[in-house]
Amino acid sequence: MSISVDDTATASAALQEARARIAELEAALSRSRTVGMALGIIVERGKVTPENALDVLRELSTERGSTMDDVAAGIVAGDIGVEG
Repeated sequence: MSISVDDTATASAALQEARARIAELEAALSRSRTVGMALGIIVERGKVTPENALDVLRELSTERGSTMDDVAAGIVAGDIGVEG
């Protein structure tokens, strides 16, 4: 059984695409975890419900002109304060 150059190139391209997709999914999972941690911080410090915490995160995002992911990361890092 022989493998052609075309078969190798196709397999290599598929592997490269799969690796890129895995990296995208890992980044999305990391952002999701960060948002979840930020929501927990908002619930605890802001004394609000989880539903209201999401509203708070959205409002902060809008006020700052940043993505919710960036605001969440700032909350988790302690760069953005959340008080009740």
